[in-house]
Amino acid sequence: MKKILVVGSLNMDLVIDVDSIPKAGETILGDKLTLIPGGKGANQAYAMGKLNGKVNMIGAVGNDTNKEQLLKNLSSVNVNTSGVEVIENTDTGIAVISVDRQGENCITVIPGANNLVTKESIDKNINLIEESDIIVMQLEIPIDTVCYITKIAKEKNKLIVLDPAPAKANLPIDLYKNIDIIKPNEIELEIISGMKIENEQDVIKAANIILDKGVKTVIATLR
Repeated sequence: MKKILVVGSLNMDLVIDVDSIPKAGETILGDKLTLIPGGKGANQAYAMGKLNGKVNMIGAVGNDTNKEQLLKNLSSVNVNTSGVEVIENTDTGIAVISVDRQGENCITVIPGANNLVTKESIDKNINLIEESDIIVMQLEIPIDTVCYITKIAKEKNKLIVLDPAPAKANLPIDLYKNIDIIKPNEIELEIISGMKIENEQDVIKAANIILDKGVKTVIATLR
């Protein structure tokens, strides 16, 4: 079985059910608030662990009440969290998510400890990279750290997968060259390609822009 390493974010998601997403300046009432373990990185690790994948994770949480639930959630599907650092005097990442009746959402993320996943964090866990076959990442940790990992992983001939969320324009060209598979949704594809997408042909054109930057494979999901 292939060994997978997820490097990325752990957040406590504060999910608010609403009738509609509030407009600028609008006050609305929510139906309920639910706390759900999340973070794009932790979600990836959990999903692969749930499918019986052999998964390790590198990330960071604060020494607060949210960390226990996040680590317990990953451990429940046998994700190895030895690479998740508990950082004093900082907060675990939080995402505030409003979800309307149609399932549309808007998300605000406060990175907290996720911003402290540094090159030094990676160096301390280099053994997890060396023993893995596949490296999976997102963009909720510092971009310098993402670039650092991809460089190391590529030198060690690992398969590198990037979910470019939250999407950022003008990602470093060296990052693209080290990515084997990139998986944007339609909005993220617009941002990283720099072109407006209005139809299926635009999706293909935008994907080709990304391929021209050096990525081997683009998998785009559409709304």
